[in-house]
Amino acid sequence: MEGFGQFIPLIFIALIIWFFVARSKAKKTIEQNTTLIKKTSSSTDVESPVYYIARGFGGYTEFNGRSNRSEYWWFYLFFLIVSLITYLIDLNLFKSPTGFGPTSIIFLLIFTIPMIAVTTRRLHDTGRSGWWQLIYLTVIGVIPLIIWLASESTQKTTTRKIIKTNKSESDTSTKLRELNQLYKEGVLTKKEFTDAKKKHLT
Repeated sequence: MEGFGQFIPLIFIALIIWFFVARSKAKKTIEQNTTLIKKTSSSTDVESPVYYIARGFGGYTEFNGRSNRSEYWWFYLFFLIVSLITYLIDLNLFKSPTGFGPTSIIFLLIFTIPMIAVTTRRLHDTGRSGWWQLIYLTVIGVIPLIIWLASESTQKTTTRKIIKTNKSESDTSTKLRELNQLYKEGVLTKKEFTDAKKKHLT
């Protein structure tokens, strides 16, 4: 661990540089879109982890809108990795017995607000209030919170229902046109046509 300790300051400097690069990328993304957070979660585009982490930083203090699962979990994974690195820095470089020192404090100052913000937007994406993340404080509430954070977007589910409804309506219209044509051609009697029409409309 002593040999590793000499590389820790370099890792920390690299993280700081990466943070500003991510912020810069997020700003460019905001300029290219009307707003970063309003981008729908139902998008089929597959983006890189760096993009999603940059989106997390781009919504640094944005508690409105939605965040899809990829954005949340990539940002959370990055959060865990950086927290581990800051723990090692404090433990080896600053000789903190608990692993919580100046580096960890700086880390929390940088990450706490965006982490709460992205969690709030992820809960919004599942149709829940961002205040639900407070159940984390009850300890046992961590289980339902993880389930919600891993849930599919309600916007995506709603879109599927609309498509299914439209498809059903389209099939009904087609059947009615076929019945009407058969009635005009005399293949169906008026009673048969009326009964078949009622069957498709109910």
